[in-house]
Amino acid sequence: MESPLASVRIVTYNQAPYIARVIESILQQQTNFPFELVIGEDCSTDGTREMVLDYQKRYPDIIQVITSDRNIGAKLNNYRAHKACKGKYIAYCDGDDIWHSPGKLQLQVDYLETHPNCGMVFSDCDYHYVTSGKTIESYFKSIGFKQPEQPDGLSILKGQCRITTSTVCARLNLVFHIIDSDPFLYQTGHFLMGDTPLWLELSNVSQLHYMDQSMATRFFLPESMTQSQDGDKVRRFWLSNAEMCLYMAEKHNLPRKDIESFRHKLGRSELYLAFDEQDKALGRLAKQHLQNLNLRETLYYWGTRNRMLNRILKIGQRLRKGIKIH
Repeated sequence: MESPLASVRIVTYNQAPYIARVIESILQQQTNFPFELVIGEDCSTDGTREMVLDYQKRYPDIIQVITSDRNIGAKLNNYRAHKACKGKYIAYCDGDDIWHSPGKLQLQVDYLETHPNCGMVFSDCDYHYVTSGKTIESYFKSIGFKQPEQPDGLSILKGQCRITTSTVCARLNLVFHIIDSDPFLYQTGHFLMGDTPLWLELSNVSQLHYMDQSMATRFFLPESMTQSQDGDKVRRFWLSNAEMCLYMAEKHNLPRKDIESFRHKLGRSELYLAFDEQDKALGRLAKQHLQNLNLRETLYYWGTRNRMLNRILKIGQRLRKGIKIH
């Protein structure tokens, strides 16, 4: 095929119910330049692997599947998919989202082509909740959330700038430079959240630009990293997120007050998980990060060490939530 101007990257694992619609939404893009679709497939067991390989056979000039004979984990799968991309630009779509705008890729590449100081663009999106069937169009506009005109790393870490992965398009040379500069961050599975550090570090080396229109749909599934019936799974994700925020704050020498704020956020996440699991060691670590505990934190800390107090506090939690005690 002609050398692609843009690469579209999808990483997937066990997403058979969704992956076809994702791929179709990419193939329907209307562009005046060639693009490729690179799919990092991590040895799915639900038929996803066979589906993406079939798409590769049907569209060999566009689709490239990167896989192996064993599961390597989300971070390395993401890394190898990045390294297989050959375009000047890279656009992202998660394996359970879609691009509902057929002009998304053209519009974003055009902006980057005409704004050399801009390293990344992103946009509004629709939110679709699978369980209820409800869709909120142009989500950020609909809730009145105002994205900053020039996002920086601190605004991204604090959630003052909210970037949805499936709306992003960036300069691939900058992405390569960043992901190769910190193997611990981008090639190990230490942190569960993978994209926020990349957006932050792109903001440190270039301008970011927000496009105030919805081009993608984010699907909220009943079971994911951030939503689950397993409360411990969700708490571990947000604990990992808090640890990542502190790591990034210290790495980029953010103001001391902000570093301490992220340290306190980490301590609270550690404390709540330690309380739920009655993990004394994690409780001690949380106390070190929190330093000065308020009354509630003090009770939770001692609840990690005393089984009876732990039980009493949990009963109180359930009563406040209106949950019947068995």
